[in-house]
Amino acid sequence: MSNALIWRNRFILKSIASAVGPAPWYWQTFLALEIGGQQFNWRCDENPERRVLLVRDDRPNQARLSVHIYTRVFVIPPGILGLWFEDGPTLRVIALDPDSLGEFAANSVPSEGSRQPYYATGHHVLGEFRVDLQLDEGEHVIDVPMAFAGMENLLMVGSYSKVQEAACAAIFEIKQGTRAGSHRIAVYPQKWFNKDDFDLGYQWITRVARDARSGRIVGDGIRMSPFVLRDDGMHLDRWLS
Repeated sequence: MSNALIWRNRFILKSIASAVGPAPWYWQTFLALEIGGQQFNWRCDENPERRVLLVRDDRPNQARLSVHIYTRVFVIPPGILGLWFEDGPTLRVIALDPDSLGEFAANSVPSEGSRQPYYATGHHVLGEFRVDLQLDEGEHVIDVPMAFAGMENLLMVGSYSKVQEAACAAIFEIKQGTRAGSHRIAVYPQKWFNKDDFDLGYQWITRVARDARSGRIVGDGIRMSPFVLRDDGMHLDRWLS
């Protein structure tokens, strides 16, 4: 392998490493957040549920948010907290007001809360929308609440139930629309990820990102190597070591 390709692969791997993955496996990809002039960071609670908690460094036993398995956390400019997770036949995307998150004891999440994608107190939801996991391949218009107006681009990956034999996952990319505050969604069925070639459930795609140089989608997963997709965003170009 040439030195140029080695360095190129390292740059792609860096792009993947910056992508947000699901709790609890990728909790260290969640970004720190400032609330009321105080810095909040994430920690993984060592308990059977493996909750990921948003806490202040000087108050580690008091949390503002608890997220559970498969939930992703991202930031919506200028400072709104976003969550997304698979919920039945949809991807559910929620915008939270960080300043309205109430404080609770980290060990006091109720049992029903520990089984939910997230737990919080206070009047914290600014808006939410859902993405149908059976959307056809291609681009669609999507209406999102005003709380998401600052969101320029969001890449999500979820199960694809439309054509299980041909593609068992799809990437859903929300982009800025042609009008200020408007958005579109592009659906990329992963035609290389199918039940004939992968052990579904044992292997799955965890996170994806746009490579800053090539613009291609790159990603990785559980029990699979990092990968680069072709320009169409639907077919595998190559694996990365």
